[in-house]
Amino acid sequence: MRIRLSASLLVIGVLALPSITSAQDVAQVFAQRCASCHTIGQGNRVGPDLRGVVARRDRAWLQKMIREPSTMLDSDPIASQMLRQFNNTRMPDLGLDAATVDALIGYLERCASGGCAAGGSGVRPVREARASDVTLGRSLFVGDVALANGGPSCVSCHRTEGVGGLGGGTLAKDLTQVFPRLGEAGLDAALTGTPFPPMDEVYRGKALTPREVFALKAFFADASRAAPQPSDQWAFPVLGLAGLVLALVVINATWRNRLKGVRKPLLRARPRRTP
Repeated sequence: MRIRLSASLLVIGVLALPSITSAQDVAQVFAQRCASCHTIGQGNRVGPDLRGVVARRDRAWLQKMIREPSTMLDSDPIASQMLRQFNNTRMPDLGLDAATVDALIGYLERCASGGCAAGGSGVRPVREARASDVTLGRSLFVGDVALANGGPSCVSCHRTEGVGGLGGGTLAKDLTQVFPRLGEAGLDAALTGTPFPPMDEVYRGKALTPREVFALKAFFADASRAAPQPSDQWAFPVLGLAGLVLALVVINATWRNRLKGVRKPLLRARPRRTP
């Protein structure tokens, strides 16, 4: 059978697993290992929405599916049917131990009764954000405040309208509308688990803290609601053209007299024509 793995699934499979010592830890594990492909009550993503899964499947089935998905997808009829439903995108074996699997199942049970924020991401919902959170998020985005674990600021690769003299970097997507584009749960997953391959390389071992994720989310939500700012997408072309014109002027001023020392003697030596 041909195995198809999305880039986000491959990244999830290599993330380091923190030890489970608290509810916050298991929420972090879900955000890093699961939230790129699953939500809890926010609808299907790469894989199925997990809201209510503890009622639909017995515990033994869930334990085996989480610990050995490759075996289940090839042998269990329910798992095989789900594989076809979700375009043959296979869930990889994540190497989770029994304690972590049980902690995740317990987390799903709590989330089923509404005990999780923002669809199970472990990050507070954006409706709780204050102006100070938005300000902190903006400062983190542009690099005025350094990220706690040493990761680069977002503006190194991304831009948003109205931020910075030229709006920010152009190596990756414009993030002005990232909040409505990904949704709150999707943005939580992207900031917490860095599921995109370039982000995974840059932020490996430098994960954002929950406070940083919440502040950045608040900033992006605010940016998406703000009135459109005049676009500076022409800034670089205009600056380039101005620089070219200035260079030509300087060259012309520098070289316009370059032949006078040769031309004047030649003109004096040229015989005059008689009428």
